[in-house]
Amino acid sequence: MAQLFYRSLYLEFFERYPKNTTNFYALSGYIGPDPVSKLRDLPFNSQIIYGLERETKNPVLHEQLKKIHNDKVSILYSEIPSHAKCYLWASESTPLRALVGSANFSPV
Repeated sequence: MAQLFYRSLYLEFFERYPKNTTNFYALSGYIGPDPVSKLRDLPFNSQIIYGLERETKNPVLHEQLKKIHNDKVSILYSEIPSHAKCYLWASESTPLRALVGSANFSPV
C-alpha cells in the first residue's frame, strides 16, 4: 500500500522508523549536516550518499560532513551525479520500508 508523506517528514525519519531497523540507506541530491548528524542518535547504522556533491562543491559543508562521518554514520560522494531522493530502512539485508520522492536529506 502506497502512502503520501508531505508533512512532518522529520518524524518519519527520526521517530517513526521500523523498530527492528539495523541499517538506513539514503541517496539524496543534497544533504545537510543537521539531519545527517541526528542519525548518530538512532539505534542503527546509516549510509548516506551525497548525489550532487561534485556539481555543487562546498568546502564548508564538506568539512562539516567529515566531522560527522564515523563508524555509525558513513557519508559517501556519488561518482555519477544523482538528484534522486531514495531512503531505505532495512533489517540486515531485508528491506523494511522505503521512501522515494522530492525531499532532499537536508533542512527545510
